[in-house]
Amino acid sequence: MTRTLTAAAHYFALVFAVGFGLGPVRVLLLEPMVGNTVAVLIEAPFMLAAIVWAARYVSRRMQISHVLPDLLVMGGGAAVLILLADFAIGLPLRGITMADQFNYLVTPAGRLYLVLVAILALAPVVLARRRA
Repeated sequence: MTRTLTAAAHYFALVFAVGFGLGPVRVLLLEPMVGNTVAVLIEAPFMLAAIVWAARYVSRRMQISHVLPDLLVMGGGAAVLILLADFAIGLPLRGITMADQFNYLVTPAGRLYLVLVAILALAPVVLARRRA
């Protein structure tokens, strides 16, 4: 179980690093030109690629078994960490309140973000099943 939780932390860290790098590009460069929703749509394929790569890399590198509970802990743990990091780091950086963040989640861009978080949670399961 410890290895699985460590894998979740590594998986989170890799995906978060990509998102942290792409975030300023999206917010400062793309959003003023094309709006929030289109900017998130442009960013989404890069995040999806990062999720798939990180899920494969971490599960192979840390030798996570293809047992469903281990894969769910890895993906679900990373998803929880992403949500926590977005609230803990994202809110102060963007200067918004918790209410603003929850209101954002019901917008088209916010829904896409939630879809990506769900994909983050399920990618280890889907990719392991596909490989087997």
